[in-house]
Amino acid sequence: MTSSNLSNPVSYRQAIRSSDLDQWLHTINKELHTMSELNVWEIAPIPKDTKLVGTTWVFKTKRNELNAILEHKAQLCAQGFSQIQGIDFSKMFPPTG
Repeated sequence: MTSSNLSNPVSYRQAIRSSDLDQWLHTINKELHTMSELNVWEIAPIPKDTKLVGTTWVFKTKRNELNAILEHKAQLCAQGFSQIQGIDFSKMFPPTG
């Protein structure tokens, strides 16, 4: 795998418009499948006056020492910065990773 584009997409839109479209779509689908298998979310009714948390994709291209592409990675991230403690949530947990 090689690509002339050495930068990572900064948005979903940029990823699907890139020359590496097929690889990014495969990686996105792989991430969504993994999240589904791990029961990361559940479908539930939205309570009245609830502020939903948005999401964004983060893309990374892993390369070797010769700059050849080893792997495309995609991670779906919650935009928790839009929440206010005590109003939108009550408990805090440290980030993992």
